[in-house]
Amino acid sequence: MIQKKKVEIGIKRFCVLLILLLGAKHAHGQLGFCTGSNGAPIFIENFGSGTTYGPSLPPGVTNYTFVNSGFPNDGQYTLYNRTNLIPNSWHFSLDRTPDNEPDGNNGKCLIVNASNTPGQFYRRIVTGLCSNTRFEFSAWLLNIYNSSSGACSGSGIPINVTFEIWDETDSILLRSGNTGNIAGTPNPIWNQFGLVFTMPAGQTSVILKMRNNGVGGCGNDLAIDDILFRACGESSTIVNTELTGNSMSICQNGPILHPNLEVITSGTISHVYQWQQSTDNIIFTDIPNENNSTYTIPNITNTTYYRVKVAQDIAHLNNPFCSTFSEIYSVLFVPLPNAGTSNGDQRFCYNQETYLSVSVQTDETVNWYDSSTNGNLLLANSTTFSTQTIGTYYAETINTLTGCSSSIRTPVSLLPPITVTYSGSTILCSNSNLSIFLSATD
Repeated sequence: MIQKKKVEIGIKRFCVLLILLLGAKHAHGQLGFCTGSNGAPIFIENFGSGTTYGPSLPPGVTNYTFVNSGFPNDGQYTLYNRTNLIPNSWHFSLDRTPDNEPDGNNGKCLIVNASNTPGQFYRRIVTGLCSNTRFEFSAWLLNIYNSSSGACSGSGIPINVTFEIWDETDSILLRSGNTGNIAGTPNPIWNQFGLVFTMPAGQTSVILKMRNNGVGGCGNDLAIDDILFRACGESSTIVNTELTGNSMSICQNGPILHPNLEVITSGTISHVYQWQQSTDNIIFTDIPNENNSTYTIPNITNTTYYRVKVAQDIAHLNNPFCSTFSEIYSVLFVPLPNAGTSNGDQRFCYNQETYLSVSVQTDETVNWYDSSTNGNLLLANSTTFSTQTIGTYYAETINTLTGCSSSIRTPVSLLPPITVTYSGSTILCSNSNLSIFLSATD
């Protein structure tokens, strides 16, 4: 038998490291991921952590023999927090996830030296799934052979693994697919693979099987990490039937609006819905009796976020592991801008342009009216207003980002010109001065 050398993978999760020398080939379907909305993980196998060998896997997961020291020979496996039990030939790789867990670099992996007989090397029963629901299985794989080591010819024998999902009776193959050939590389590269399948009616468990398709010889060394099952719903988006985009603004003290929202779900699978709302975009609560595909927003007094919980069966609508969520639609409750600050009344001068003006914030503009409420729009989007008509004009502040306007308009007046009048007579003596005093009135 050819003994496989192991590469160190300093990982914090329990990955599955396989040295496969098997040689059977099978015809299987294509691997693929959920293209819609994913639910919360219902099953995760990250394989724990620690600094010692073991423990052995539960009975029935693998038929290989556990060893508690050294490195495994053909048909054996061990658990350890690093994988370079025989250095140089295998990559040194941390777990595929960031190393930020409290256990540091102590994630373990399952190190297996596969036998020369092709076939199944891993079998796991996954429970707690929901019937009549579509799920995504996924796992991360790494070819641990370091092609730059020269231990094997070229890049070594590639890894090639088939994933199978069987029903709980182990008699119906629900879905399968293989990775294709993954050659050894000079640097460690984790790849994720997945399968989407539908649970049969009345069943809540499946059997995951992994089979080796590679030939025996030098290479075909494998690591697996983060096996995961989660619900796979169609992609769901909330749209406003009157506006585009995923948000809208409602102005404080503005006109009362009751926009209609609709959840659009892709695909042809039938769904059931539950509308939810939140004021912080973190904690969402169900809106009682709102289970249709449409929802009319009531009067609101603060910013509110909406989403829809989606399931393929009403029995699973309140199961976080068997339902998914739509994208979020935001209704922003916008405070009104302050009224502008008048730059002072101006006095009319003959043969001279006269401007009235107000000061506002940088993201605001002004509309000018001839009345403090309602009235006629005289000029839009300008902080200055030119006129030769005596009177008072009203500046309404507009927020350019939200379109909300101030509740009070700022009055600015154009005053009449100054006039001088004199009545009566006076006597002016020679060699004397006369003082004349003028009093201006509006």
